[in-house]
Amino acid sequence: MADFKHVTLLCLVSLVLFCTMETCLANVDDKMVPGTMFIHQNSNGSKTQERGLENYSFAPGMVSVDCLRCLCLKMSNCEPVGCKILGISLHCGYFRLSRAQWEDCKTLPGIHFDWKECSNNLECASQCIQNYMEMYLEEYRCELTCEGVSRDYYAGPNGCNNPRTIDFWYAVQEVPGCKGVK
Repeated sequence: MADFKHVTLLCLVSLVLFCTMETCLANVDDKMVPGTMFIHQNSNGSKTQERGLENYSFAPGMVSVDCLRCLCLKMSNCEPVGCKILGISLHCGYFRLSRAQWEDCKTLPGIHFDWKECSNNLECASQCIQNYMEMYLEEYRCELTCEGVSRDYYAGPNGCNNPRTIDFWYAVQEVPGCKGVK
């Protein structure tokens, strides 16, 4: 049994070392390993880099998992990054949630943590995005598309109708695997 443990540990260490060099082409049962970077060769021969997110737990709701994934990657490389001042306010966690966004989203069910804890908990933070969009998308006649969600998220209620948010939507689409996401 000790030999099996050593072999397993050696394989895991090798996989981690291989993946931290950002050249990881290996996978486990054809699924990416969460938290590792993968280089994908596209049909046109170009290469894109993508974080293995299949096993991450995004909250279900009106916003698609693909859109949440793209926003998460755009805002934090889908990591619990703590807090940072962006513009004039503090933004935290996976989606760089502001305190104002959290205050709005916590009025609906599913938010059981304070602002900073929720922001750095992927399930809670994605539930906050779901709640926020449930509150504002229809009210401001924003489309239930990743573009509408991204623009509304970026600039707050009615952000989807603000021409200054289109550049953010273009930036979300530049995230590998996010061009044309719905």
